[in-house]
Amino acid sequence: MQQPSSAEDQLFPEHVWRTLEAISMDDLQLVVSAWDCANKTGEKNDYSANVVVARLHSGGFVVLDVWKAKLNFAQLPDVVLERYGWLMERYKTLPLLCVEDAAAGTQLLDAIRNRCPQIPVAAAKPVKAKIIRAEGVTPITTGGLVALPRHAEWRADFIAELANFPVGLHDDIVDAFCHAIKSFTTARDFRTPDLQILPGRLLTNEDVWEQEREELEFRMQTAISSDLDEYDYLMGNW
Repeated sequence: MQQPSSAEDQLFPEHVWRTLEAISMDDLQLVVSAWDCANKTGEKNDYSANVVVARLHSGGFVVLDVWKAKLNFAQLPDVVLERYGWLMERYKTLPLLCVEDAAAGTQLLDAIRNRCPQIPVAAAKPVKAKIIRAEGVTPITTGGLVALPRHAEWRADFIAELANFPVGLHDDIVDAFCHAIKSFTTARDFRTPDLQILPGRLLTNEDVWEQEREELEFRMQTAISSDLDEYDYLMGNW
């Protein structure tokens, strides 16, 4: 595999990332959960990747989480909803769900809108060249505006994939990261967002927060369960 010869050749060299020692919940202004979607699990197929980025009240951005796996489309909506619920619980916030409106991403957007229409969704417009989208993010990263938690288990893999773009073997994390950053900075790259409920911090009153969280999680779990019941019926497992 060809590697960039020097940091000067890289769009995202290792030195651009700031390090954050600890994450303060009070510093999180808006959390975006961005997905780059694939729908097959073969050895040569791409991964589905999820990169979670937060804008900070103190300035700049922090990557909160990075995850990827090979999933078929039947698995994808359930995994997206499960991870969305995990983010709600962990960060006491309603994240913006960002998905590219193309191929498997279009199917995912339709599934989420039908099953959980209250989730705020931003549909990213597809681009012909991924490198052009990535170049639009580099002013943010080269300006030292993106931090990574020091002890995140995914940190090394994230840095390596971004540094090897566009000649690396995989670019799923790169795509999801670029979607996340652009959702904060470039409105023209997105279709009109679906915002029945505005994303952001949920109410701080503990009882109200628990009620909101439980209501949304119940709706999400109901959507997952109904799909599984239908799958079992079709497969003759009843």
